[in-house]
Amino acid sequence: MKRMACLALGLALWLGPVQAGVNDGIAAYSRGDYATALREFKSSANAGNVSAQHNLGFLYMNGKGVAQDYRKAAEWFRKAAEQGKEESQHNLGFLYLNGLGVSRNYAEAAKWFRKAAEQGRAESQYNLGLLYYEGRGMPKDYRKALKWFLKAADQDHADAQSIVGTMYFQGQGVDKNPDEAIRWFRRAASRGNIHAQKTLATIYYKGEGVPRNLVTAYYWQTAAAKRGDDAAREMLRTLSREMSPKEMAKARKLAKRWTSR
Repeated sequence: MKRMACLALGLALWLGPVQAGVNDGIAAYSRGDYATALREFKSSANAGNVSAQHNLGFLYMNGKGVAQDYRKAAEWFRKAAEQGKEESQHNLGFLYLNGLGVSRNYAEAAKWFRKAAEQGRAESQYNLGLLYYEGRGMPKDYRKALKWFLKAADQDHADAQSIVGTMYFQGQGVDKNPDEAIRWFRRAASRGNIHAQKTLATIYYKGEGVPRNLVTAYYWQTAAAKRGDDAAREMLRTLSREMSPKEMAKARKLAKRWTSR
């Protein structure tokens, strides 16, 4: 036990200055002194500190304190990602997805998104699902895509919730289920997802799988219109022409709830 305690103490002493450099870099970044942050992160990153490696990659990716350099960003993210850094795994996947600093490679993007997704990162789960859904870098597989979308959706990722709604509505990778689709569209729409808001409005306007309800359609089109969607504004005008004065009064009253949010 004594030998193990001495080893731990020695390790703590050796890591002390390195972690101090990371903390100094974070403090410098917070006050906008990116040049100092770069210097501190670079010193600690070269000493093997995974957080510093990730932060250094972030500076290179965003051109903070240094010229933007995606290639160097990828190099530092890789060092941290290979040590299990979830954020670096996701960012490296992003660079491969978009061909930034590396050759575009969907299979490699999926590999790194998967590593971060398995650690519970919602954005990585969503991106991985999207690669299965669209069949980029792998065969199209709606069932597997839905599995990853659901993981992200359960963490309140609005885009994932919206696409889960679409898959239930269209029967992609799962049996058609309008009720379940609407439940997911509502969750996404309530979080501000325009696609879900407009889809809900269309569903209630046409009465697809639900009784036709122009008031509810107006409510969700209002939500999308408030986000600046021109098509939603045009649809509001169409709805206004079709609704009775009583329906219009009720719809405007409900719409105020969204406006006040």
